Amino acid sequence: MLVDRVTWKSRLENISDWLTKILVGVGLTEYREIIDHLQKLITYLSKGFEHSPAPEATVTGVITLFGIIGFLLGWLSTRLHLGRSMAEADYASMSKKVDDLASKQTKIEESMTKQIADLTSRQEGVEKKDFT
Repeated sequence: MLVDRVTWKSRLENISDWLTKILVGVGLTEYREIIDHLQKLITYLSKGFEHSPAPEATVTGVITLFGIIGFLLGWLSTRLHLGRSMAEADYASMSKKVDDLASKQTKIEESMTKQIADLTSRQEGVEKKDFT
């Protein structure tokens, strides 16, 4: 059971590593285009802040602030809730496997008891034939 859990976590870690590498790779290769699109977004959104003293700085601050807060809340939510959900799913899976094994063990014990009873009755029949 422990092997399944370790294997599953290492697979999840591999997927996480692949996604991180892809995002970093795309970010590095498309850095200039990302900056250009971000500048266009800031220019477009700053039109709604014409009455503020520095509309582009305001929009840049809002995008940065909400980007950081969104990242942190997403990370924190995942860290708090996903781990518990995975542990509950693992427990439910383990519980089902234990119940299945207990059921199989009971069936095997019943089968063995029946086979022993059959062998005992055959042996008694053979012993009776020897003496008669």
